[in-house]
Amino acid sequence: MPAFIFDVEGRACGFCLGDFIYRLSGEPVGQVCGERAYTLDGRHVGAVYKNMIVEKPGYRISNRPPLAIPVPHETPRFCGIRSKALGNPYADVSHLLFEVSGNAAPTNTRAVFDQDDFFGDGSN
Repeated sequence: MPAFIFDVEGRACGFCLGDFIYRLSGEPVGQVCGERAYTLDGRHVGAVYKNMIVEKPGYRISNRPPLAIPVPHETPRFCGIRSKALGNPYADVSHLLFEVSGNAAPTNTRAVFDQDDFFGDGSN
């Protein structure tokens, strides 16, 4: 079952399915290993904490070998907007995984998905 990933403002950024993290458009952008998030090229991004990707102090930062890019996945149905997480003591670093510029996303990226259009069909 997919789990949505949110920024600290409560906006959905993507979803996690199995060991991989996808944009809301269904494009793979990263991997989860334990509670750590990595780009597909193996760079450590942050920790997965309460369905957010945050900078959590105390972790030994280590990179992983690059991964083969998995096939895109259909975006799961979204059930609403999550409210802002209260008492989150960590800095949001989800932009490091979901941004298109730089090396944080694989080179085969498509157009950026409108974060207010959760289903990708203009219905929201």
